[in-house]
Amino acid sequence: MVLSLTKRADDGSLKCLWTLGIGTQVESIAFDLPARKVLRQLGPLLSARLDDIPANHVICVSSQAGCNIGCTFCATGLQPSAYNLSTDEIVTQVRCTSMHYGCTETVTCAVTFAVMGEPLLNYQNVVTAGNHLLGSGIARSESVSTVGIVPRLSDLAKDAPDLFLFISLHATSDEQRQNLIPVATKYPLRTIISAGYDFAEATSRRVTANYLLLPGINDTTDDAIRLGRLLDATVFNVQILLWNEIEGLPYRRASLENALQFYRTISDVGLHSYITPSAGRLVRGACGQLATIPTCARSRH
Repeated sequence: MVLSLTKRADDGSLKCLWTLGIGTQVESIAFDLPARKVLRQLGPLLSARLDDIPANHVICVSSQAGCNIGCTFCATGLQPSAYNLSTDEIVTQVRCTSMHYGCTETVTCAVTFAVMGEPLLNYQNVVTAGNHLLGSGIARSESVSTVGIVPRLSDLAKDAPDLFLFISLHATSDEQRQNLIPVATKYPLRTIISAGYDFAEATSRRVTANYLLLPGINDTTDDAIRLGRLLDATVFNVQILLWNEIEGLPYRRASLENALQFYRTISDVGLHSYITPSAGRLVRGACGQLATIPTCARSRH
């Protein structure tokens, strides 16, 4: 595994391009989140709720080269998965990305499996790498972001109980979700949410529901109210994400005002939520933008 290229954005984030032994490439991204100066720009309404989230050096790593989930809003999903990264490749990716970003033995990082690939479809290598990274002290904390591969969620609670779980919902009805995430036809919302409850009960850890705000699709007051009805506020937090631009895809980025309104409605129905600022957009390293085939966003047309 060879580090082929690095790009650093004006916001300080660092994107790394890796070439694997078989010639396939993957990417990783490092950034500080939350950056308090960015969060404070969201206003006093939010800063008071977000000050309890510690600033972290975050390393987001790939678990697969490409992804077969096919989320319609994601550049990685336009690049079919060709390879599961080995445990050693995942660990190397974290070690080298954190070193280039400036993490040290005294300045450790939070590792997130959330770049290229669905982590729970490369389950054993991700769990083994994750446990090694935590056990060796390379990672201060770890999280897995998944669309909800239900059979593996119960395994995860047993095999890696120290991980934080993020489940990408992005919708409040099965029909809505299936239009965004094709695999949702296999795992209905209530089944995934029930698995999230089980994970929280088994690990005594709250679960975070990722919600990508897409104007005109899932951003209404009714959507926020339905989300509140779906999720138990004692078990779930909600991370509100803004879509990052990808050429050729039929979506647009929500405005901050739109995101604030959605946040307020979620808060009114009793859910703890926060808006996560995008990091690495200028180097195409933000959520959903990572892909190693530059023309993949045009492959649908």
